[in-house]
Amino acid sequence: MTIPLDLEAGLELRQLDDTVLLRLDSMVSLLPLQLSDGGASWHYSSQAEMFYQCDWYASFQDPSGEEAKARNGAFHVYRNGKRVFTGQETEEWYVLEADGERVDAMRFDCAPGDHMRLTYTCEDAFGLHYEFPIREQVALAWDDMRDCPLSHIPTVTWPE
Repeated sequence: MTIPLDLEAGLELRQLDDTVLLRLDSMVSLLPLQLSDGGASWHYSSQAEMFYQCDWYASFQDPSGEEAKARNGAFHVYRNGKRVFTGQETEEWYVLEADGERVDAMRFDCAPGDHMRLTYTCEDAFGLHYEFPIREQVALAWDDMRDCPLSHIPTVTWPE
């Protein structure tokens, strides 16, 4: 059986007598690596027009719900669709590495109306590459941000 890698497509397996063996609304649950939790601490100052982020984390599970490990993990921050930061995951929780330096926290220029998105990229044990959208917020005119609707379906690419 061949199953296309269209993660938003559903799947239904039936026997010849039309008995449904498996029904899925999305192919995401079949991926070897699934984001179970992820995020960072966020703060926005409209007066300073700065966006602050720290305490990055991501955890994963396999299709059976067991803990799974990602390889070559990195967090990315995008402002209005343009990448402004990449930090490689380290052995120490909540700490990243960027340009050979330890990163405990970051700050970014951010004016009211700017959209800030956090993603996580990695590979699984089979070499599939993933980019998981984690969170997107828009900066408001006061010291607050509003969550934007975000699909948590990863972008998946095969190794070259």
